[in-house]
Amino acid sequence: MNRMRENFMTFFSLGILVSIVLASMVVPLFFSAEANNPNVTLIGQPPSSSHLLGTDLMGRDVLYRVCLAGRTTMLIAFTAGVLMALMGVMYGAISAMMPGFVDTALMGFLNVIISLPVIFVAVILRSIGGSSSVIQVTVIVAVTSWMFMAKMVWDEFVRLRGMEFVRQSMTLGAGRLGRFKWHLMPNALPTVVVIGTLGISQAVMLESTLSFLGLGVPSLIPTWGNMLADGYNALMMKCWWLVVFPGGFLVFFALTVNLLGDILRDILDPCREADNGPTP
Repeated sequence: MNRMRENFMTFFSLGILVSIVLASMVVPLFFSAEANNPNVTLIGQPPSSSHLLGTDLMGRDVLYRVCLAGRTTMLIAFTAGVLMALMGVMYGAISAMMPGFVDTALMGFLNVIISLPVIFVAVILRSIGGSSSVIQVTVIVAVTSWMFMAKMVWDEFVRLRGMEFVRQSMTLGAGRLGRFKWHLMPNALPTVVVIGTLGISQAVMLESTLSFLGLGVPSLIPTWGNMLADGYNALMMKCWWLVVFPGGFLVFFALTVNLLGDILRDILDPCREADNGPTP
């Protein structure tokens, strides 16, 4: 029963994620560029047969823009998520493998950085960077979020470092590189996978927060975050669809990425079969 439920959740999550990605890639191809141009005759129209998700306060088609926004948001999320995971894995693993005083210094520095508010740091970096761009926002998201990944990797490596099989490899003469390559990294891989997926969903949320605050990608380039900001301003005019649809895409994307990360962790976990027992 557990395996059936797991398989259902896997295909369900993967189906939603693939649908969002395909919609973002394919749907804009069926529209002309005029769908993103202001049209005073179509301002604030609710969902209908001619505009399935309605139009915004500038008369632009919401379906076209929410799918176009998905391209930018997912590009930032995947790129920043990979950068966050790489920086976090490298820092956390190096710190855990170093002698005690070096490890203490590295983790003390990390704890100081973690204590800083993410939005505050992002705002400072944004102000230093000048004019905003997709690349700048991607770098800001990665730079302000990798520390949490490093902390989780460090915790996992320290846990594995104290296990008996790692201690036995030390008595047999295995060096730091050997322990990392053959014992620590393979067993930490499930955690690294989860960290990567968490990084993607966290990047989506942080990018959307920055765009909502007007500190993200320029408004001429649609993202789910700046569409939510526009929709929030339109709520007084009862244009609910300007919040519901971009917000729905954002939430479903983040949830399915997290869920797939948990499923991949269970698949990659080398102790999974031992914990659950042999499958019938």
